[in-house]
Amino acid sequence: MVALTVDLPEHNLRRGEIGTVVELLANGAAFEVEFSDNDGQTYESIGLRPEQFIVLKEFKKRGNVTQHSPRKAQNIAHVTKN
Repeated sequence: MVALTVDLPEHNLRRGEIGTVVELLANGAAFEVEFSDNDGQTYESIGLRPEQFIVLKEFKKRGNVTQHSPRKAQNIAHVTKN
């Protein structure tokens, strides 16, 4: 999970909105982030540069189970600070 650090009015997104990283783009230069409502319906999916968001929580999928992965979150957080 990530939070926007900037307003993106062209996408009707505001600083602080929570999204989920769904794909790594351009060898880590950008990330595809989905923003969903409380019912899980995606209302926006856009590519973001690391400086446009901060990592709140990272999950990784093992089989059919999604698990919290704090170590990976630290790795992504490091990428977002550079």
